[in-house]
Amino acid sequence: MPGYLRATGRAKLAADNHLEQSGLNWTIVRPPWLNDSAATDRITVGDEVEEGSLSRDDLATVLVPSLDHPATFQRAFEVTGGWRLLTTALDSLTA
Repeated sequence: MPGYLRATGRAKLAADNHLEQSGLNWTIVRPPWLNDSAATDRITVGDEVEEGSLSRDDLATVLVPSLDHPATFQRAFEVTGGWRLLTTALDSLTA
């Protein structure tokens, strides 16, 4: 990993840790490499998912419902392109 990404990764980890300790209601979504492909409306979510890529459109459709989905409160999760419909993927996260 290039040096500038290592520094960015350390800063992101520190920010995530600060947010988790803040007492606020938080959700951290960790996407993979993003691409400009058309949305597929199919993703994989979980604590750890295989590396892959995700369209920017699919990421946007994950972020909006993540704001008020109970399974995403007080948790971080990874998202990538996959097989599960967006409409049910967040339900698969255990609260």
